[in-house]
Amino acid sequence: MRYSFFSRFSRFRQSTLLSIVVASLCFTSCEQIFEPIGDEEKRLAVSATFSPLVDVANPGLGFLVFLSPIVPFSEVPNNALISDAEVDLFEGNHHLESFITGKIGNRNVYASFTQPEIGKLYTLQIYHPDYGYVEASDRLPSLIEARINGFENLVYTDLPEGKRKVVFTLDVQLKDRPIEDNYYHLFIEYRLESDPGFRRFFQVTNAENNDPAITPYLLNQSILLDGRLFNGELKTLRLTCQAELEPGEEIRNVQAEFRHASLHYYQFHRTQAIQVSNGGSPVIEPTPLYSNVIGGVGFFGGFNPTRDTIQLIE
Repeated sequence: MRYSFFSRFSRFRQSTLLSIVVASLCFTSCEQIFEPIGDEEKRLAVSATFSPLVDVANPGLGFLVFLSPIVPFSEVPNNALISDAEVDLFEGNHHLESFITGKIGNRNVYASFTQPEIGKLYTLQIYHPDYGYVEASDRLPSLIEARINGFENLVYTDLPEGKRKVVFTLDVQLKDRPIEDNYYHLFIEYRLESDPGFRRFFQVTNAENNDPAITPYLLNQSILLDGRLFNGELKTLRLTCQAELEPGEEIRNVQAEFRHASLHYYQFHRTQAIQVSNGGSPVIEPTPLYSNVIGGVGFFGGFNPTRDTIQLIE
């Protein structure tokens, strides 16, 4: 059975450290050039999340799985998504269901309408004749208390060709769960009056520098928070939000999505963010990409979202 899910989903950017680099060292010769050697064994890259609200445009979906082949650094990145695998969901040894296939935009995806429950251990098992078996497990964190406190310093600046830049400081607050997985992923987005169903993301920066709880930003659109570094149960953040508006566009509202994330979810996105921010710098030690996928690379991670909305009133 195939379904088409009409939604926009946050882009997942894959990276891997599977290329093997070798060098021949010889004391009597000149330095040798490092040459990458490709990994000949086919391996599977997995990007899988589960939540009571995986996508605000499709609230019935509980699990989403994207699959792609892994390629070595020496090749052009492969953005092809695999559509002919068998994807199954288990709770312990109990088989819950086999995933259906569908599309988000033009991307192949495996989906399940099963709604995950807090604290239960779910296992994803995937089989493809060319890539073999892979497996990953994770639990759904609890729901958290979080909200937008307000905003200040709202400034609109005229740009060439009738565009406008909007900048403001947003105050948000969340209550930490220190006895649980206390990791968080925060998105700040806006909806336009002309297209309120489409999620657009602000560029986000930390208005108060030197906060060790804030780990690297993901594509400048969201931030990861390490609750282990919070001082007390309540955490308040001041974030600078910025966006460029096309001529005639008006912001309908500003929304924040606070995701209480599992350790696997957090660690994967944290190492991915560090790799992106390093930009392949030759003077920085490479950060291995975290993976909880046995037999492949990637992550299967749970998150529980809380949303809040405000209007920008000048």
